[in-house]
Amino acid sequence: MGLFNKSKNDRQSNLADPSTKKYTEFPFVDRSFRIRVDECWKNFVKEEAVLRQLIDSKADREQISEEIHKLLSPAFAGTYAEVGRKGDKYDLILSLEGDWARLFSRAYFKDRAPKEVLEHWNIYVGRQSDGNAIDQFQIVMGENSVCASDIRLWTEWENGQAMLSVYCENMLPLIKGNVNAAYQLLYILLDQAIGELAEMKFVADINFLDKPLNRPSISLMEIMDDFVSNLSMTREQLLDSNRYIDMYSAYRMNPHEESKDGMRWDIISGSTCILPMMDDFYREKTYITDSLEEDGIVGGYLFYPLDTIESDSRGTQILDLRDAITAELEKSLPDSFMFVGGATGVNFGYIDFIAWDLRDILEAIPKIAEKHGLSWISFRKFRQDSESYSIK
Repeated sequence: MGLFNKSKNDRQSNLADPSTKKYTEFPFVDRSFRIRVDECWKNFVKEEAVLRQLIDSKADREQISEEIHKLLSPAFAGTYAEVGRKGDKYDLILSLEGDWARLFSRAYFKDRAPKEVLEHWNIYVGRQSDGNAIDQFQIVMGENSVCASDIRLWTEWENGQAMLSVYCENMLPLIKGNVNAAYQLLYILLDQAIGELAEMKFVADINFLDKPLNRPSISLMEIMDDFVSNLSMTREQLLDSNRYIDMYSAYRMNPHEESKDGMRWDIISGSTCILPMMDDFYREKTYITDSLEEDGIVGGYLFYPLDTIESDSRGTQILDLRDAITAELEKSLPDSFMFVGGATGVNFGYIDFIAWDLRDILEAIPKIAEKHGLSWISFRKFRQDSESYSIK
């Protein structure tokens, strides 16, 4: 039936890692993302009228794309954005293009838009749902033309994830000839139907069929209601980028009790809102961190000793310590620090974060560590080919 299927410490005398270095030797990025965003918005305020004029005059796509790149390149190494006009205001849509890590930097960028920009622009993270208008949506790819109304869907839900079976007679030649292009086309249509964020987060599996299933199907226009019902979320919540940032996944590990190098092998349990970065780290991959660092962003973690915490309420004290350090960083450095998770190990406590400006964070850490009685605290990037850096 199916044609194709696609799933989406260092205590200086004690730490075993010989590569641990001093904070003063740390290789900072030249221009942090915090600085880049500030410069980008200042330039956007001065130049955005040109882009609005291009939209109003229905200039060709290439000319508009060049202007978008010119306006956004001060902040981003790669610009993935779409623009349009709806009523009296213009839309700037910051697409993730399949990379979940981009959610965090695009949301940061959006949240710092000056009021002068917001007078003219609506800014969105992720492509938005077109609602009922999706039924009139058509995509032409080479010799292939597909309307949203041509597609029939069957959904199966498991643990908050949707498995989609898809049948479209007009797509059969494309599926057999260039299946990757067929997936690309379908993802674009799903983005228009349920929004890019919901598509990336909740669609776990897509199965192209060579003939329809013998049970009732739904259309792309109806899939939003299906998602709202099965996820117990409103349409607005499905499109809200900040809600996705606050979605944490808990995990447990089999700890190596003798691990004292800060490489996270001693972790018992933890949680994260950016699972792909964690997955990359343990698989010795660097795609996520490389992508972040291209924009002046650093993904990393702090680790510190837990050996002084000994009491019947040890677990509570460990969490209280992590929460206190995190709260101080969030309060004092809201434009430089973003908490993305934490973990408890046999030997160490861990605070995971995204650094919009790493220098600001590392300069603030010594006083915070001293305040909470830590004898030392160290930093490491989320990449196994990096080194640990002693901050205190």
